Amino acid sequence: MNNEGLGNNHIVNINYDDSLPPTYESTNPAPDPTHEYGKKHEATNTSLRDAESFSNQYPPNENLPTPEEIENIVIQDGYKAWIFKPEDILTKRTSISNDGITVELYKRKLGSKYDDMMIQTNFPFFTPEIHNPEEEILHYFEITLLNKVSKDYTVAIGISTKPYPYFRLPGWNKHSVGYHSDDGRKFWNDEFGGRDYGPEWGKLGDVIGCGYKPKTGEVFFTKNGKFLGIAFAGLRHIWYPTIGSDGHVKMKINFGDEPFVYKEALGFGIGAPGKVKTNEK
Repeated sequence: MNNEGLGNNHIVNINYDDSLPPTYESTNPAPDPTHEYGKKHEATNTSLRDAESFSNQYPPNENLPTPEEIENIVIQDGYKAWIFKPEDILTKRTSISNDGITVELYKRKLGSKYDDMMIQTNFPFFTPEIHNPEEEILHYFEITLLNKVSKDYTVAIGISTKPYPYFRLPGWNKHSVGYHSDDGRKFWNDEFGGRDYGPEWGKLGDVIGCGYKPKTGEVFFTKNGKFLGIAFAGLRHIWYPTIGSDGHVKMKINFGDEPFVYKEALGFGIGAPGKVKTNEK
């Protein structure tokens, strides 16, 4: 594991931004075609109603741990501190290796109410202080598919606030962004069919990445090391890496422990440790 930037002399400084996200139109960098329906996958009306009720009842938590807590987390465990942690109700639909690197999601069990599910990391992106106007801070992670995804299923990668309804893919509900495998579309707070964005994905060995720049609020995705363009901009919340599916998928998680396939993210990671402010002794 490369712990560069994670030494005992590194201190994380946090910028708190209480501003509300801009309207949908202002977050979209291009007039991408929109769709009323998904290409292959549609959630149920019951799921939508339940998700709306959930969001009204549980607003997003916009508080980070204290700088001292963040420093301790980063120093003690580095990238290994972040793991995907399912809700208790999803324990029978998930399998996560002890080191958190391998994650497996399963289709719903007989009697379950929802087809779709998502899981988030235990910690959000920790946003360091931007102490140089020219400096770019990047949070980034990748997943590698360890099986071919059935054409009948959808896998999604993105970011979301917490709490988030466990039965909704990222991008479908308030305060979430997702890139979906079945149609290659991007979603932001989108209960309909999403917007054209990138290629479909789901082959064995596909590497899909998700990046976030706190300075601009930009979210982007990559496929097999190729930058797919800015998906949305101006999005500022406390974001948690999020993955989801409605069927079986097995994947390897890389939060920065290993070199990324997307070369522009080298030196960064889920906590952007290469860019934390240091105090030299």
